[in-house]
Amino acid sequence: MKDFALTVVHPSGEKTNLTATPQEDCYRASFTPTEKGTYTVIMDNDKIEVYDLTKHNIGIFKAYYHATAKIQVGEKIESTIIDNENSITIKNVSEKAGEVKLQVFYKNEILPNHDFNVFVPDQWTKKLRTDEEGYVTFSLPWTGTTYVVEATFKEETSGKYNDVDYNFVWHCASLSVKI
Repeated sequence: MKDFALTVVHPSGEKTNLTATPQEDCYRASFTPTEKGTYTVIMDNDKIEVYDLTKHNIGIFKAYYHATAKIQVGEKIESTIIDNENSITIKNVSEKAGEVKLQVFYKNEILPNHDFNVFVPDQWTKKLRTDEEGYVTFSLPWTGTTYVVEATFKEETSGKYNDVDYNFVWHCASLSVKI
């Protein structure tokens, strides 16, 4: 987990790389907003070791993890940006209070008719599916709760990472949403 990159994309498009410091059970980084608008925080990790889960009938795979978070400064609500030409990402395009609208991309291209999950820590989970344009709109049952949205994609590409062969790449993107 330690080899991830953390970037903040400002409303103007400027990018700031952050340095995260390890804590007891998390990593911590900070930045000070300099303008009003929507900031997108991006965490990428493509330096994850190869997993061998053949004993669970999954296979041998290389993982790629991408997470985004939306930070809103001021009243103007805008979409998060997508900036992931190598993997899967979730764009938050929500415009109305109490309603979540997302769009899913794979290698910066729309990912239509794709399943993903919404869940909260108490084990509540809901499976949703994007439309032909990669969009999904939904309401969440509890206010004041942080929900996690997760989309995955299996890329049927074999290769080698750190001298270990793998049969496919498992891409995972997550986004936290609080209503």
